[in-house]
Amino acid sequence: MARLVSSLGLFCQLNAFGCLVLCYLLLIFLGGVVFMAVEKPLEKELRAEVEELRRSFLQENPCIQESRLRELLGKALAAHNSDVAVLNA
Repeated sequence: MARLVSSLGLFCQLNAFGCLVLCYLLLIFLGGVVFMAVEKPLEKELRAEVEELRRSFLQENPCIQESRLRELLGKALAAHNSDVAVLNA
């Protein structure tokens, strides 16, 4: 019995860092899965809302091409991500 405890103690000393890293990675993975599960319904709802807004905008404004609208929105989003105030310009 003492030999088993001694070998178990030696195993923990040699592999403690590896076990901590493994537990940390498992914690990050599980946190990501939980976050994704919680946020997924809201993301689907927002995507559907934006798609409906885009569709209705294009129906109300037939003179605007969809490709040009995508280009404008892409540039506006890129500018916003670069902290440029697009709406104030």
